[in-house]
Amino acid sequence: GADITLSRAFASNVTGSLLVGYSNESYLRLSPELLTEAKPDFRVGVRLSFRPDEKTSVSTSYDSLNRQSTVSAYRAEGNGIGRWDTSVNVQQLGYTDTTNASASFGYYGNRGEVNVSHYGDATGPIFDAKNTAAVTQRSSVRVGASVAFADGVVAVGPPIRGGAFAIVHPHDSIAGKEITVGDSDYVRAKADRWGPAVVTDVPAYSSSTVPVDVADLPLGYSLGAGGFDLRGSYRAGYALEVGSAYS
Repeated sequence: GADITLSRAFASNVTGSLLVGYSNESYLRLSPELLTEAKPDFRVGVRLSFRPDEKTSVSTSYDSLNRQSTVSAYRAEGNGIGRWDTSVNVQQLGYTDTTNASASFGYYGNRGEVNVSHYGDATGPIFDAKNTAAVTQRSSVRVGASVAFADGVVAVGPPIRGGAFAIVHPHDSIAGKEITVGDSDYVRAKADRWGPAVVTDVPAYSSSTVPVDVADLPLGYSLGAGGFDLRGSYRAGYALEVGSAYS
């Protein structure tokens, strides 16, 4: 087969593409008998992407070879802990006369994360509530957290996916103060009344900095450099104490 694709931006937040080709390939034809009978044919593919704002994207496409139509949307809010995202995807396969749809929502907090998703498919171009035999529904809820310990300090946080991790906890002189790990634009973790903070994404075998800040420090109190320089080994854990007994 041979295809040619033309694409362009129609506006600062709208892009589109047009595919024209001649082929006998089909990615959805799973039966060997159908593959031997596939005849060359012209195909047309159209795709349109739209971004209403920096946090949201919507795209739709159609491929005439498989008579496949898709619509998807995605939105993310926030950075670091406290962020969430959601997505919706609908696909109609004209070749197999089936439709499927899925939706998901994820929240990523300071002590764990939650993901809720639902999937459904049905025969026919649309979902028919009366035709329950042809409909499949699946829902799932996933909750993830970690219990980390290093140098006698224990903390609960989100799942650890980096090469190493660090537990940030206050010195006795500022016990009870909230410690923010990161900056105002990207908060990586917080130590609060629920315990020390867990920094889950410390890279292994490369230098990195863990910046910290403490709210409502006593008058004249100094945090020194205001951060920790690390070069962690793989799967290493560090206990980082913020503050000291020095005046």
